[in-house]
Amino acid sequence: MNFCDFYAGQDDENRRLDRVIRIFAKELTLPQIYSGIRKNLIKVNDKKTDAAYHLKKNDKISIAEFLIEKTEAQNITSPLEKKTNNSQNKANLDIKNIIVFENEHILILNKPYNICVHDGKNNLTQMVNDYLKKDIRDSLSFTPGPLHRLDKQTTGLIAFSKTIDGARWFTKEIQNHSIKKKYIGISEGKLTETQSWEDEIPQNAKTIAMPLSYGKFINSKDKNSVLDLTLIRFSIFTGRKHQIRIQSQLHKIPLLGDERYGAKKISSLKRNFYLHAEKLEIPDNPLNLPPEISCKPAPDFISFLEECNFSLKTLNLEL
Repeated sequence: MNFCDFYAGQDDENRRLDRVIRIFAKELTLPQIYSGIRKNLIKVNDKKTDAAYHLKKNDKISIAEFLIEKTEAQNITSPLEKKTNNSQNKANLDIKNIIVFENEHILILNKPYNICVHDGKNNLTQMVNDYLKKDIRDSLSFTPGPLHRLDKQTTGLIAFSKTIDGARWFTKEIQNHSIKKKYIGISEGKLTETQSWEDEIPQNAKTIAMPLSYGKFINSKDKNSVLDLTLIRFSIFTGRKHQIRIQSQLHKIPLLGDERYGAKKISSLKRNFYLHAEKLEIPDNPLNLPPEISCKPAPDFISFLEECNFSLKTLNLEL
């Protein structure tokens, strides 16, 4: 009988055999895995074992070839390698040019405008997997991935895991709101004072909106059409989908250009809206992350602020 062999990596250590197989051999159902282990069609280090066996680094997992399609078996070495081999990423974006911070556990990028994190042919996750495939430590059960959300049209800081330890710690701290996220955005109208927003959207969402500077947008197609604008720093304490965009609409100061959430239609704008994740404040941690990580908006964002006569000194954004 022929077997296909797979080797446990560092991030697979102390994980149950059945759970690891379920991740990297998705074509097998749980009943098939349990049956295979029971009948010695799935074994570890050439010995019959138990589904609850906790793997050690470099353990050899052997699976009878007929249990998995041959073409699939030939391709599976780890989820990371499988993904990158199948992706034909032709994007011009070079991940190295947008790295803000990187260490053994975490990679943090300054995401450009109009790049999807997950969806689409050339999404950011595929690009990160391509970038990491030579350096990431082997694992059957762990794939690097984004640790929080960022809309396609939102720019700025987004964190990716490089190890399972990094993923676990960062995800836990995001969930309990120990990692603080701050954004800057351009809104229609004038916000005259700092406001604390708490809304059900439909889950509870908490945001502090602090005005930083004021400007005016003059429509190039209609010189008589002038909009008062506010540059706002948003500090979010929950991570709801489209939280800042929805709450800005609810509080009658929608993001400029964000038609989906109540803004005026302005065809001359070069972006759907202007929102940038500028800062992460990070508590003491075992991952050697600094207490604060920040990044500036792209040049076109800054140029637009200048065109609208915002004071960049407020943000230290001088070019």
